[in-house]
Amino acid sequence: MSSTSRRPPTSRAAAACTSARRERCYRRERHVENARRVAEFLRGDARVAWVNYAGFPDSPYHALAQRYLGGRACSLLTFGVKGGFEASKKFYDALGLVKRLVNMGDAKSLACHPASTTHRQMSEEEQRKAGVRPEMIRLSIGIEHVDDIIADLDQALGATGSDFGGLLTAP
Repeated sequence: MSSTSRRPPTSRAAAACTSARRERCYRRERHVENARRVAEFLRGDARVAWVNYAGFPDSPYHALAQRYLGGRACSLLTFGVKGGFEASKKFYDALGLVKRLVNMGDAKSLACHPASTTHRQMSEEEQRKAGVRPEMIRLSIGIEHVDDIIADLDQALGATGSDFGGLLTAP
């Protein structure tokens, strides 16, 4: 063996690896729990048309999440803002804490409105064939405090400026 060969890690390096592994586990758990709470909030909100979240038993991806993700869903979900394309754009533009970025899996919560960003060059028909709906928002939920994430989503939903034909007004 040459002098540049790999040596076994020192106890300090081993401790750092263990600590990093523990931190990743904590982060993953926080991502998953936050996403579950956000999905439940969205599902219960009258301003939201639909929620696609693998953690819900009625999701077509639920069985796959159970099988491959140890019974837990990941931190990604999509949902539709009532009011279509324009309402979804208003929602997207009003986000504050949740960052408007197209990547996924960050420690920060991220959102994308594919119809006006990543898939904007496609026709409506091409978007539909690609699974992109005009009202669709894609979320990658991070590890911020879940109440802060939900508050940001709530205020952005409020920024759509519509009561959707009286649907949201009190009787």
